[in-house]
Amino acid sequence: MNHNKLALVALSIAASSAMSGPLNPPSGPIAPTGKTLTEVEPRVAINSTNTPGDANSAFKITRSGSYYLTQDYSILGFQTDLHAIEIAANNVSIDFNGFKLTGLGGALSGIVSDGGNYRDIVIRNGTINSFEHGIKLDRNDGNDVVVENMQVFDNEFSGIFISSGHVRNCIVKNNGSVGVSVLSDGIVEGCSVIDNDSHGIDAGIGSIVRDCIVRSNFNDGIRVSARCVIRDNVISDNGIATGDRAGVQVLGSDSLIKDNVITNNEFGIRSSAISVFVQNIVSGNFIDIDVSGSNPGLAGQASSPNGAGAWDNIVLP
Repeated sequence: MNHNKLALVALSIAASSAMSGPLNPPSGPIAPTGKTLTEVEPRVAINSTNTPGDANSAFKITRSGSYYLTQDYSILGFQTDLHAIEIAANNVSIDFNGFKLTGLGGALSGIVSDGGNYRDIVIRNGTINSFEHGIKLDRNDGNDVVVENMQVFDNEFSGIFISSGHVRNCIVKNNGSVGVSVLSDGIVEGCSVIDNDSHGIDAGIGSIVRDCIVRSNFNDGIRVSARCVIRDNVISDNGIATGDRAGVQVLGSDSLIKDNVITNNEFGIRSSAISVFVQNIVSGNFIDIDVSGSNPGLAGQASSPNGAGAWDNIVLP
């Protein structure tokens, strides 16, 4: 029995030694064998060394890639007309990492393109305030701009202004003109758009506005063109000072306005084109629904034309 135990112990030691590799390590200093963070996800810090500016900008991005902020920046624009970050390349992602850009003394834009038709731009996770324009990417064709998780406020003119793309989960408030503007084919969702001095959200042809809180904007809460969808928004207290603005203003035909709560605006829903308004709660507006022309989307109808089914709006006293 003792001989068998000794044999088993020897066999176990031999197997362990074989699995652990050679006992003598290679000569030379010990070096890491894994990849660095830069190798796994190459990112470039935005600073005067990596992204030097020019006569128009404090920082300028001229190569595709992923960029990030490492600190807050205050941009002095007085007598120099500077943008904070100017984009001059395709496929650029900027992660603010929770940091902030602040404009001082007439700084132009927090984020801007240099006029080229650049594609695939992403801006996320930070704050821009006190510029002339917060984010101004209105010359980028195609559905290729994403702005997400940004706070944009106290800018002299527009908060977020893009040609097309996706604005989501942003807080846009107290800007001197339109809060969020998308020229066409855009999606604005999950945003709070409050106390802007023109329209809250202005969306061009083929756009979608959904799941937003739109409140206390000087002109229309949400203004859209043709073939748009406005649904599941809470829209209140817009256009009160002007006397002729609406919670929802529809300027083009063939749009759908559905499942919104529209309260305490000058006009609740206002449209001069043929669109459909269905299952909205409309209450406490000076005029709840103002529809001109041969629009089928009148409140209180039991069913829509052509057998489309129930579509009642609820107009509360």
